[in-house]
Parts: sequence; structure tokens; C-alpha cells
Amino acid sequence: MYVQTLAGLFLWLLSVWLLPAGYIERLLLFAFFVTVPLFLFVAEDPNQNGTPSRLYQTIQYLQLPMGALGALSFLLPAGGVAGALSLGWVLVTCLIGLYGLLRFLKRGFYFLEEFCIDAGFIYMPLGGFWFAAHRFSFDIMHFGSVIILLTAIHFHFSSLAAPIFTGLAGRMREKTRIYRWVAAGNVISPMLIAVGITYSRMFEWIAVVLFAAGMLVYVYYTVRLVLTAIKNRNARIFLTVSSLALLVTMGFAVCYGIGRGFGVQIVSIGDMVLVHGTGNAFGFVLLGLLAWGIIRPEPRANMLDFPHSRMRGQWRISRDFLERNRWVDTSRLPVKGLVDDFSIYKSETFDPMRIHPEIRAFYEQTTEYSLFAQTRWLRGFVFLSRVYKRISEKVEQLNLPLNNEKEQQNMEGAIIPIHSERDGRRNVRAWVRWDKESGKTIFVAVYSHHGGERRTYMNIALPLPSGNMTGVLRVEHDEADGLILTSLPDPLGKGDEGIYYFFRYLRLRLPLNETFHITINERRGLRAKHRMWMFGIPFLAIDYVIKLGPKNRAE
Repeated sequence: MYVQTLAGLFLWLLSVWLLPAGYIERLLLFAFFVTVPLFLFVAEDPNQNGTPSRLYQTIQYLQLPMGALGALSFLLPAGGVAGALSLGWVLVTCLIGLYGLLRFLKRGFYFLEEFCIDAGFIYMPLGGFWFAAHRFSFDIMHFGSVIILLTAIHFHFSSLAAPIFTGLAGRMREKTRIYRWVAAGNVISPMLIAVGITYSRMFEWIAVVLFAAGMLVYVYYTVRLVLTAIKNRNARIFLTVSSLALLVTMGFAVCYGIGRGFGVQIVSIGDMVLVHGTGNAFGFVLLGLLAWGIIRPEPRANMLDFPHSRMRGQWRISRDFLERNRWVDTSRLPVKGLVDDFSIYKSETFDPMRIHPEIRAFYEQTTEYSLFAQTRWLRGFVFLSRVYKRISEKVEQLNLPLNNEKEQQNMEGAIIPIHSERDGRRNVRAWVRWDKESGKTIFVAVYSHHGGERRTYMNIALPLPSGNMTGVLRVEHDEADGLILTSLPDPLGKGDEGIYYFFRYLRLRLPLNETFHITINERRGLRAKHRMWMFGIPFLAIDYVIKLGPKNRAE
């Protein structure tokens, strides 16, 4: 990466010397050759084996040559040929946007600091579009050539730096309510500024003030990090000077925005380019990148892959799905439980022997137990549950009753051995559950596990149209001898837990979380509480009564 950065710096200096370009154009080329590659470096997302993804490597290979073609476009007057030369850089920005989108799909919204980084990259194609518009000499809403070029610079500097730097700072601190608001503001305000430039001067001024407020809080966070958490001397210096430069440039931006909002020139475009543009490019952005490149804070979210089921569902699942699609492994002996031995979950952080023997017996001898469930859709989701019910009844998967439809649902079921090699996981078996009264399928859930010395996870796939929804649940103790299974992030560090949708070539982290809490009452027997959240809002509660009795069968 250092070689590429030095090569990019050399090409930029060469372009400054050889090209008859103005100062604004040189700032944009500085992004092409220097800062955009550094943004990718500080937020690199490696594969399972620690190497960059193919998409990341492709972007690296294309950056300098496509940036050089973009620079050559300034040798020509704006028009068809110059525009054609700009398309190589447009391709690079689109690939960067795709890279950000794929990063987001791996984890979803839950890790806000990572979503900030994703958003910065997702904005990049807009920078490529405005650059191409300038080189093709497109007339966009009667903007002048300078405004179009400045908009391109906006999406190569501020729109990258604000969310990405906020995300990197978020990796190093607790996510307070203030941070959440600032992160949201720093993600949306660069786009709001662009919208304001396009449609409304007053809206632009409001967006600039919002952006400045968010970045002031970012400066506060970086000062705290410099004083308490960052040990490297060079990183502390770079980050301090970067923050000071941001204060100056934001002051000019606010004055410029106020002037445009009220129709009074306080700061001219020339002054904005000289002070705001230069301070942003070489002060706030470059020095900030050098600082974060030294620090390289580790993400809390696990970016790596884990074993997942290759099973893909159809528009109708139902209890015979596994037989219809030849997933049943008839060569294996019948299985009686969700696991053969509950001790497979033993790890540095979990001791199976602390769990009550009756709970362990339920997981090892599931066919010996019957289940009775009471389902409650929580306030705000009752109407949506009616819409959902119409779909789930036809698909016969995740087919839960409505409120007051059943006081208590009696479930019957079967444990079925599955072809593990075809599925792609270890020792796979399915638990199929249906309503005893109606015979309608409730769940087709395919169980396995994965993990290592530190953690072992329950890995549950539910086939759905074109893919499967997989819940990766962390296994924990409660305060007594009960069992907790949860997809909520591990407070001790990075983990695989979460709820995902797996398509053939794509993993999507859903904005869902769930927790099961299984307890034992000596008089009342086993009880389980299943709670689910969407975007952090509770929407579903299922309470299970689990009784010893041959209501499931082994197959």
C-alpha cells in the first residue's frame, strides 16, 4: 500500500507539473491519486484467510491507470473525448460503491460505526458521476462548470471523510446516544448539502450547519482519543492537526452557507476553494488518513465468513420440503435430539455442565418432549402480523399464529438426519414442527454448530425462497443453571452471532435479533422465552412450555 501511495503521489506531482489544469482540478486529482486509495487502505475488509477480496484487489489495480486517464481528460476541452477518458474513473467509483454495499450487506445496520464506513464508500459513484458530467460538459440544472466540479470534489473528500472518520472513531469508543445521533448526521449531511446546492440555498445552509455540528462532535471525540487512547506519537500529532484544520474549514463552510442562504456574499467561491478546499484536502483529510492509517482500529463486527447451509428454499416449504428435495440422509441412524451430545458447546466461555441436566436432556433427547407455545405480536406490529400471516400460511415456514388466534399452540415434530456434505456444515439434522390440530407446518429448521476454542455457536438455517435465513446464536449461561441463546453482539469482542439471509452468492445481515432463555422450574418443568427485535424494536414474544412426553418422533 505504501508503494501505491508513493506512486500515486508521484503521478499527482507529475500532473501538477505537466497538465494545464486549474487549482480545483488539481485538488480533484489529489483525491484520484492519493486520498481515495488511502481511504480504502484504512477500512480494508479482508477475507477469511486475511487477504483482500477480489473486488478490493481489482479496485487497487484500476485506481492509478484509471486516475491517469481521468487526469489526461484535462488536456482536452470538455466534450465527448474528454468525457470518454473520464469513464475509467467512473468505473472505479462504481466498484468502490459496490465494495461499500457488499460490506454493508455482511453486517447490516447493527454496527453503526461500520455502516458509517460503508456509507462513505457507497457515496463514491456520485463523485464519479459529477466528474464525468464536468468532462462531458453536461448542462445539469444550469449549473456552471465550476459548481459541477466542486460537487465532484465534495463527493471525493467530505462525503468520504465525514462518515468514514466517524466510523473509525466509533471503533474505539462506546456507542453513546450522542454518538448515534452524530453518526447518523455525518452519514446523511453530505448528501443533504449536495441536495441543497441543487435545489435550495436555505436547505444547503441548514445542511451545512448540521454537518458542522456533527464534525465538531467528531473533533471532541478525537481530542478525547488523543488524550486517553492513542499511544503513537505521530498518530496523535496528525489527528490533532487534522482536527484543527477541520475547525478552520468548517468555519469557512458555515460562513459561505449563511451567505448563500441569505443572499449575501460573506465568503467568495475563490476563498472557499483556497481555504476550505486546501484545508480539507491537505489538512483534515490527508493528515486524518495518515493518523487512522497508523492506528488502524479493529472492527467490533466480524467481517469473516463462517460455515453456512447451502440449502435454498422454494415458494412453498412445508413439512415435506426435505423429502421432496432429497435432503434426508437415509444412510444415517435415526437421531433423537438437536445435538447428540450437549458438550459440543464447551469452550473457554461456556461450560455445559453448569446447565441444568433437564435442559441438556431436552437438546439431546428432543423427541421425548412436547412443546406448547403462546405467541404474542407486540404493539405496533399487530397489523403487519396479519399481512405476514397471509404469506407464511402459503409458504408454510415460520408460520406463527396471530394474537388471540390460539391461546396455546400444541406442536408436534420430527428430528430428521440431513446430508451434511451437501449442506456444508457438520452433523446436520432438521427439526420439523407442525400444529397438532391443523397439521400445518410451523417451522422447518436445520441445525448444526460451528466455532472453536473461544466460542461454539448454534447454527440454525431455515429454508426460504431463493435461500435460507440463518440464525447464529451465541451460547451463554444465565445467573443460575439456565441457558441463553442469543444473536445479540458479543460484549467481549467480535463474534459470528446474528441473523442472516444467504442467497447463492450473497450474505445479507438482517436488522433482526433474537434471544432464547431456557429455564427449569422443579414443579412446572422447562420453560423457554423467545424474544425478537427488528431495528432494535421488540416485535415478537413466544413463550414455550416444554413437557416430557413422546410428541416428537425420530426419523
